[in-house]
Amino acid sequence: MNAEGRPPATRARLLSELAFPVWIAVWRLTWYDVATLWRDWALLVSLYWIFTIFARRKKAWAPVTVLLSLALLGIYLSRQLPLAIDTLRFAW
Repeated sequence: MNAEGRPPATRARLLSELAFPVWIAVWRLTWYDVATLWRDWALLVSLYWIFTIFARRKKAWAPVTVLLSLALLGIYLSRQLPLAIDTLRFAW
């Protein structure tokens, strides 16, 4: 038992938790252009998912979460802002 009162994670459980996010990351890395991966939200989320599996209760948790949130916001705004501006121009 660990400090939280739960049994320690087994290797099979860890591998089952890692299988899907690793598959998503590998799929995105092999099927999409490397130059556009910086704005691929699915890759970022899968890498964050892998980080959360390995970095349970670490000090880096908060800064990494903030950086991911800012990156996702930046990706969203970079794609939505031009559409919103065009829509507002059309409405006026």
